[in-house]
Amino acid sequence: MDFLIEQSVFLEGLEKVSVLSDRKNIALLSSHILLEAGEDGLTLLSFDQSAGGRLRVPAKVTTPGQATVLGKKIFQIVRELAPGMIHVFREEGGRKGMTTVEKDSAVFHLKGIDPRDFASFPEITPEYSFGVPIRDLQRLIEKTLPFVVEEEGTYMNGVLFQRERTSGGKAALNVVGTDGNGLHHGQIPLGEEGGIDLSEQGEKRFLIKRRHAADLMRMLETDSKDEKLTVEISVNPRYAQFRWLGFYFFVRLLDLRFPNYRDVFPEEHSVTVDMGREAATSIIRRAGLISEKNVELELTWDERAVTMTSQNIDIGDSREQTPAIVTGPPSGFFFSIQSLSKLLGVVGGTTLRMQAVILDDPLEHSKVPVVWSSVEEPQSRYVIMPLETHS
Repeated sequence: MDFLIEQSVFLEGLEKVSVLSDRKNIALLSSHILLEAGEDGLTLLSFDQSAGGRLRVPAKVTTPGQATVLGKKIFQIVRELAPGMIHVFREEGGRKGMTTVEKDSAVFHLKGIDPRDFASFPEITPEYSFGVPIRDLQRLIEKTLPFVVEEEGTYMNGVLFQRERTSGGKAALNVVGTDGNGLHHGQIPLGEEGGIDLSEQGEKRFLIKRRHAADLMRMLETDSKDEKLTVEISVNPRYAQFRWLGFYFFVRLLDLRFPNYRDVFPEEHSVTVDMGREAATSIIRRAGLISEKNVELELTWDERAVTMTSQNIDIGDSREQTPAIVTGPPSGFFFSIQSLSKLLGVVGGTTLRMQAVILDDPLEHSKVPVVWSSVEEPQSRYVIMPLETHS
């Protein structure tokens, strides 16, 4: 194998594909990238049994062939090299099995594993496919991930993608995740590229692991500045494939049932509270200085203000107000500061909105899903479950 490639082209390709490389165990196949040089350029591949990526980039190939290198390491090396052509080759003699990277006077000899250990990249024959704006997809995954647990083996480790026809007859993609105490539901309107047959009555949904969704988000991030770019999503019973700009990313689907998230959202609310997002964020951050291990915050409101109170028997207490526009009766909830901080870490806009159904018995408030959103970001809504009310 022998080829020349522009440093910027090589780096851009490695930036995507090396996201999938496992740095923790360099002996694993998943830690390596397969370099496949052919007549049509260089193909970069990285995958294991449940996810993978493939990208073809232009290169001047003098000798076709294959080699493997540690994905994170070659990305770090190429990132440090000066712009210009890089020479990459693998010889059968001499340093057998090692890949050489040369740029000016810099020479790196990199170990790898047998290229034959890489299985064939799966060809996804889709049952259905549709297109999604790349920036919207990246942003909604970013907002969903904090509400998805890392422990595998449960639906709460999954990010749900649900394509549907809305009540207005338009196509949309819902992105949902929950950790049992909080939930994010985001919706992306789809245009004609949504691939919806409006005569079709059934919805389409699939579930992928949190770590695969996180990998996808990081790869989308490199190209999400282009608002006009569309990601094509193709799905069959075993896999989902995401494709844009010649890059293919596939994941094995989770075969787990995700509950009906819509049941969590009340059809009506008896109170709506609007407050400044930045002010609420600052107050909750300061309240956390007092609460420490006691991660509880009391949030109450009247017709003109929201009051947040925290206390710690060993330190003291804090109480702070912020102006609010309130529609509905005065009341209050107890929340976990950690849950509210998670929400405020991803919600945008300037106006934070809280909506809930107020029960006659305050002791029952912990059973009430409290819905949060940003007035300026109507495509996302969140649920934070309150803590048990003190008697």
